Amino acid sequence: MNTTSAITGASQTGHPKGLYVLFFTEMWERFSYYGMRAILFLFMTKVLVFDSQFASGVYGNFTAVVYLTPLIGGFISDRYWGNRRSILVGGILMAIGQFVLFGCASLVASNIGLAQILFVVGLTALAVGNGFFKPNIANNLRQSKCQYLRHRHKNQTLLILPPALNWEFSIG
Repeated sequence: MNTTSAITGASQTGHPKGLYVLFFTEMWERFSYYGMRAILFLFMTKVLVFDSQFASGVYGNFTAVVYLTPLIGGFISDRYWGNRRSILVGGILMAIGQFVLFGCASLVASNIGLAQILFVVGLTALAVGNGFFKPNIANNLRQSKCQYLRHRHKNQTLLILPPALNWEFSIG
């Protein structure tokens, strides 16, 4: 490893080492959220036997909470935990939420009441996890790229964001 790589934390490809982890983590989160959201209303009305009006309310409230919790998660991250801990906690909570929703779908045939409770718990874990994860993963990526760009600018070279990030933002 040359001294430039040691100073900036750059990999052999010229990008910060953590960029790939951040990219795939962000991609996982987007596919998880938008993929689940696409079938959420159908699952509530056909499997959990919620009426359409109630399911629409749950869907709307879940979407609103997912977009509002990053305000709280960002505040907690800035004041108390920091980016890394908030990303870790958010990712773990979202994974727990997905596993609980899987358990909910597995129990529908045998115990619909428990499945409905698990559904609410799973959605809550997803929303709270998103609140910690979403504002901090983008900030972590920005901090990583800014530090790297400052170092590269001293050497009069130009770095263009990898096309993979643009693809991920377009797909997600």
